[in-house]
Amino acid sequence: MPGYVRSRRVTVAVLLLVVACCCCHMQPVACRSALYNTNATRKEGMLNVHIISHTHNDPGWLSSFTQYHRTVTLDSHTIGGVEAILDSVVLQLLDNPDRTFVYADLAFFVKWWQELHEDTKAAVRHLVQQGRFEFTGGGIVQHDEATSHYSGMIDQMSLGMRFLQEEFGHSPKIAWQLDGFGHSNTEPLLKSMGGFEAVFFGRSDHADMAQRKQNRSLELIWRGSEAYGSETDMFASQYPTGNYGPPSMQWFFERRDDYGKYLADSVQDDPETGTYNVQGLIDEFVQRAEEWQQAVLGDDVYFFMGGDFTHSDARMWFNNVDKMIHYVNKDGRVNAFYSTPSRYLAAKRATPGLQLPLKSDDFFPYSSSEEGTDYWTGYFTSRPTLKAQIRRGWSLLRATHQLEVLAQLQPGSRQLATTRGRRYVDAVEASEPLRLAHTLAPHHDPAVLEFALATSLHHDAITGAEYSVRIK
Repeated sequence: MPGYVRSRRVTVAVLLLVVACCCCHMQPVACRSALYNTNATRKEGMLNVHIISHTHNDPGWLSSFTQYHRTVTLDSHTIGGVEAILDSVVLQLLDNPDRTFVYADLAFFVKWWQELHEDTKAAVRHLVQQGRFEFTGGGIVQHDEATSHYSGMIDQMSLGMRFLQEEFGHSPKIAWQLDGFGHSNTEPLLKSMGGFEAVFFGRSDHADMAQRKQNRSLELIWRGSEAYGSETDMFASQYPTGNYGPPSMQWFFERRDDYGKYLADSVQDDPETGTYNVQGLIDEFVQRAEEWQQAVLGDDVYFFMGGDFTHSDARMWFNNVDKMIHYVNKDGRVNAFYSTPSRYLAAKRATPGLQLPLKSDDFFPYSSSEEGTDYWTGYFTSRPTLKAQIRRGWSLLRATHQLEVLAQLQPGSRQLATTRGRRYVDAVEASEPLRLAHTLAPHHDPAVLEFALATSLHHDAITGAEYSVRIK
């Protein structure tokens, strides 16, 4: 591990030197990103397209949490896992000060963070302070909203928020529920009370979404409680594709056989290659932007760039998005730029006279077809034993919290091994699960039960969508 951490520090240090040379116009070093103009910002009187780069990392689905962290096997070929994604993204953000990235899956980030050298952590903290690496969601996972108990939602969110406060002095204001199988008004109720201002989600009932597109209400004010009224209001944005990938699969800059992409697409701007495609890309970009503007109110729309476990080669993604922004803005019909959900929300709030519709009920049940034939409702009751185990686990966790209070113990006390963690004179004293938990979580907090229960609320876990061999 020391060599592994050291190699990350050297890589970042070298790239910081390259960036410094670029910014100071020193020779002979030159940033490749300087070939394209990506420093655009929002313009009044134009259709503004916010490019939001992200990756969606499930802590267990087709593979286990650890397998996904180290390597990912997709379509019979192996790519770098989440640690490679985060390594690669940080390097690419440092290469171009205009680039931005959004991350939500703290179960992986915490594990990655524990293995970083302090030099690399300093670089990441600087990116967060600049608003170019933006945390959304704030929880350990993107929890399921149908079968999770509200107290569990609060606890798993609190666990992630404590980590972000301790390491970054930062609390996200954007809720991020891209892949949930329907959405409950408990979400805006709890999140508004926690200081959140907006929620973004990808999956939405297709028939409902089609109707909302017609009346331009894909974006709305979602009220969590009629009793509390406007105190629980949040801006809610539904992504027009009903998923969370790029508007066109021609802009999915990564190989994925299951998407019919046996080679990664790219923006070909060299006529000598014989595959020049810039003008076609510009036309489709403008067409999609204008179509999406008709589904919302105002002059701002956003395009996601990313998907499931994307950006293990972030260079491929960012280099192509750089080109898109450069050529689209050179065309001049719309204005494209790197952005984040926070910046998008600020743009919406700055829109004069914007009056969004109000919704106060759930987005349930979820159907993945406009015909209403594919309702995702079986998971409400499937795998009852797993659901019962999770509920009993949260009850046990609540009891241990109460014992801590009654015993007036400080975190780390050796008198009682609870979810606040137990410190040991020698690591040999700790069981293997405890040692793993101490590695995963900051400052020996939380212990096994707290972290395991937090991940159990993931939308592929408690719902039963995760392969049974991955649920332990």
